Amino acid sequence: MALIIGNEFYINMATQVLIYGLFALSINMMLGYGGMVSLGHAGYLGIAGYACILLTIAGYDQLTAAILAVALSTVAAAFFGVLSLRAPGLGFVMITLALGQIVWGIAYRANTLTGGDNGIRHPARPMPLASISTMRHVLLLHADRVRDRAVLHLAILPLALRRQPDGRAGPAAPHAHARP
Repeated sequence: MALIIGNEFYINMATQVLIYGLFALSINMMLGYGGMVSLGHAGYLGIAGYACILLTIAGYDQLTAAILAVALSTVAAAFFGVLSLRAPGLGFVMITLALGQIVWGIAYRANTLTGGDNGIRHPARPMPLASISTMRHVLLLHADRVRDRAVLHLAILPLALRRQPDGRAGPAAPHAHARP
């Protein structure tokens, strides 16, 4: 993508579009295939974002911080799943809403940690592979290609899962009757 676009602003904008596209894809998989309405879904994005910037400020390089942030968000999602997945229907919706509000409340009220209303300001644009200055352009172009391929693979994953024999269970799950 960097070879086609070339301008940093548009690369940043395209990256944000891809991130929010993956976010929408995850909601689609949960709602469309699983039949579960989650009102606290943005909490995972917030946990990953705050974890990434806090780890970067703590001295980790940006690539390591991003990987650790995704891992922390996944652990939080697993914990929230333990709390909410057993609840049927409206109970699930209300529990996910409550968990999302807890994440929002922590982010909003922990002014020393998250900056509250103002958020956290980072002085420079994130460039995960820019630490090697001699090959900066080559590495950035390669990172863009790797990121584009990863996003493409993540976008194709639900279609590939749906074509598997076990993947047919996902769309059928909302129509299954609850067992006594």
